[in-house]
Amino acid sequence: MSIFSITGLSIKYPNSSHNNNSFELKIPFLKIQNNGLLSIVGKSGCGKSTFLNILYGIVKPDQGTIKFLGKDIARMKDKEFSFAHSHDVSMVFQHYNLFEDLSAKENVILPLLIRGVKRKIALDKAEVLFKKFSLEHTFNQKASTLSGGEKQRVAILRSLIITPKVILCDEPTGALDSKNSEVVMEMFKEISKDITIIMVSHNLELVNKYADRVITMSEGKIVDDKAINGTPKAHRLPSKPQKSKDNWNNIFVKNKFIKNKWRNVISFISASFGFLSIFLSIGFTVGSKASQDAAISNNYGAGYATASIKSFYEIENSPLMYEKSVRPDLETLDEKLSIPSLKCELNLDYAFSRCPSLRYNDENYLNFEMTPIYDESQSLNEVIINEEMLKLLNEKKEHILNKTLIISNDITFSTNSDDISNPFIKDNITYVLEFNIKDVVKEFSFLNSPKIYYSYLGVKEFLKTQVLMNISRFKKESISAYDFIDMASEDDVSTSYSYNLFVTDRSELDSFYSYIRELKDSGDPLQINSTSYEIKESYKSFINSFSNALFVFVIIAFIGVNFIIGMLSFSSFIESKKEAAILTCLGANNKSIISIYLKENILIVLLSFTLALSLIYPFQLLINKIVSLKFGLENIISVPLLRYFNFPLLLPISMLVISLIVVSVFVLVPLLFYRKIPLVNELKDE
Repeated sequence: MSIFSITGLSIKYPNSSHNNNSFELKIPFLKIQNNGLLSIVGKSGCGKSTFLNILYGIVKPDQGTIKFLGKDIARMKDKEFSFAHSHDVSMVFQHYNLFEDLSAKENVILPLLIRGVKRKIALDKAEVLFKKFSLEHTFNQKASTLSGGEKQRVAILRSLIITPKVILCDEPTGALDSKNSEVVMEMFKEISKDITIIMVSHNLELVNKYADRVITMSEGKIVDDKAINGTPKAHRLPSKPQKSKDNWNNIFVKNKFIKNKWRNVISFISASFGFLSIFLSIGFTVGSKASQDAAISNNYGAGYATASIKSFYEIENSPLMYEKSVRPDLETLDEKLSIPSLKCELNLDYAFSRCPSLRYNDENYLNFEMTPIYDESQSLNEVIINEEMLKLLNEKKEHILNKTLIISNDITFSTNSDDISNPFIKDNITYVLEFNIKDVVKEFSFLNSPKIYYSYLGVKEFLKTQVLMNISRFKKESISAYDFIDMASEDDVSTSYSYNLFVTDRSELDSFYSYIRELKDSGDPLQINSTSYEIKESYKSFINSFSNALFVFVIIAFIGVNFIIGMLSFSSFIESKKEAAILTCLGANNKSIISIYLKENILIVLLSFTLALSLIYPFQLLINKIVSLKFGLENIISVPLLRYFNFPLLLPISMLVISLIVVSVFVLVPLLFYRKIPLVNELKDE
């Protein structure tokens, strides 16, 4: 059986030596026997190299069939093509096509490694060839340091080492002196007894001396085909070799990783930062809810609220409405708020202003709030301030404890007398109270303001001692400031139109807040105003918005990280596409070649993922510390590494798996499309 059988071959090819004109290579019929040394001669541009590339399978014809050992080369699948190039056919390129970063021995043994031969066996075989060609001194030299002649001979050794059925040679002696040319041709002549050698050459002297058959081409056509120097012997096919393995490509992975070290450093840093950001963002989403609940419930005044009955009335001939608030009755509160620890008390804000005058260290202060606390252990003259108040006073905690705050106020009480000459009976109460600062509390600072927490029970007892003399005489009974508020009608200004509510058991705060939410949502006239609840809802809305933004950020960051890695990999491939083409010619399949770039990026993903994992807890501690000091929120970030949605290690495992899949897609898709480019174009000098 002929090793090559050609029928109706036709292809147009450019001819650079003829002012960019194109010629058409036409070979109606040709058979090449399965042994012997065949030389192809002719002028430059006549189609010799194009014909050789067609036989090698790196250029596909426009028409016709080229069968190699009975199989159409153009229709070979990737697996068949790789097998043929790693076992049956090799090529000596005119420009060598060696891997400059590899040593001479690594270049030579690479085809054997690709097809699965053990490294030691491959090296032993290479040593024999190196000695035969007097190249022992180049064995461990990098290809980039070799002379042109040495590169040419190393390329020949690479083609010989797999003991193929056919060797294609494009000017194999072009870079050699006459002595080495003779050595190479003697070698070719000897091995052509068992192996077919097809050689393009301009050296007619060597052709006539060594060739068994000479084909002369001119302008894309065969003009002469003759046998010389006798008839070659029968061909003996080599034995079937080992199955191909992929571990050979680790050489290239290592070299590329070192060669692209700065690019890989950028990828590594970007990916590490991306993974860390994603972990922390998820940790924020998980930790923020528990953190905000804990922070708000721990606010010293979290259990304080006011209850009012709110009604809305239309204004005649106007789209506007007005709101009227009145103090509810206790029966209504008991009916709608079933919380065991809830205390309902008169709102004393009218008599004990929420925003009185404050003097400290001979200075007056405004913009703070007095908030009542239902604490039986706290006396009238003791107060607790929050850190915002501490900042307002411009003091440090250790300096302000047991210092005195002076609170003063002037309140007017009046009642109708039904006397036209003196319609109102009035009493003025002026008090100046000294409060000792018992403690400074740290609170959630979101929307919080400077506060002084005083004893409601203490003020209640104090107001009971403040007798309204004029009103008492008018009513003919002793009436204190407290009694006045208690006796007032539901819509009187002295009631502040509300009751004070105190939840003394903090474990019931969630239930209390649920009642507040239900009343607001249902439109019930009974409305409860709680600063802590409003802060919680505002913060919850902020957190939800921020979490949604973070969710988008996580997706973009995740895709971006893998996109950067994938594109850098593709960029690396573009820069070294010729290397990929050479590997294909040596018999490496697409899967093995692509895995070089895939392994490089998988390694980057694994390293960056590992670094991100190691940095999670330090960054989590640092951020939580800063947020705690700044906003009073504890554990705002809680990355669920160990358990997520009740599955152990779900977060790190799923993220790593998805990352590997995504980066593989970003690496594979561009490479697979790019691998459709003809090999001959990729082999051109870059």
